[in-house]
Amino acid sequence: FTAAEYGDIHGLYKSGVDVVNRKDMAGYTPLHLAAQNGHVAATALLLRMGARVDGDGTCGATPLHRSSFSGAVTTMKLLIDAKSNLLATDASFGDEMTPLHKAAAGGRYLAVKLLLENLREQGLLEEAMEAIDSVGRTAVDVATQLLKNQDEERNSVRRWDQVAGGLADWDQCVSLLQSACEKNWKSKSKSSLMGGPRHLSVLASCLDCGANGSKCLTMSWESAFRSSLASSVICQPIVTNGATTSMTERELNPASK
Repeated sequence: FTAAEYGDIHGLYKSGVDVVNRKDMAGYTPLHLAAQNGHVAATALLLRMGARVDGDGTCGATPLHRSSFSGAVTTMKLLIDAKSNLLATDASFGDEMTPLHKAAAGGRYLAVKLLLENLREQGLLEEAMEAIDSVGRTAVDVATQLLKNQDEERNSVRRWDQVAGGLADWDQCVSLLQSACEKNWKSKSKSSLMGGPRHLSVLASCLDCGANGSKCLTMSWESAFRSSLASSVICQPIVTNGATTSMTERELNPASK
């Protein structure tokens, strides 16, 4: 489990295929840990070794739940491409949250954007937007509630800032979720057209990556994917009190917030 948590693909590879079936005392698998901590190569390796993309249900949460909360969008991309259930509810804490709820709860707006794109593509957006957690909240409700105490909430999820590539931002989450309800919402971005990391097409190249000083194509893909997703968020229209602006306009005019 330490290898999965820290992205040690050499350690995982040496452990053999049985590593994918291991579970800790809470029922979490190595895939849960690798995905939550944003380790792309480790996540891809575990999936190729036969790890169940949604786990076996023992812990009550899927790897996508965990990575959505932490904002690990690159591993989320791999899980989604491997057909993870976008509407699964988390029973591990009894909150019955979907991955979209989790991303909203964590303040991870890039994760929200990625999920919204894929939910729309799979024809599940309306169902996801209407889904409620154990206390009757939609994903929009969760983000709106946490926005009221954003500074305090940021401290509670700060441990995941490095994985997410930035601070939690519930304002952005609310804007994206509200915009997704609009009929003319554009869900597609360049990130949705990107394939997986090139190094992962040949496993050995990623295991030996960097040994000869060569550039890691997997790391390059991670950077490109995150940048593309972030760019699509900057251009996303925002609905505020009935008025629509872009995030770029809002950033240039703080008074419009």
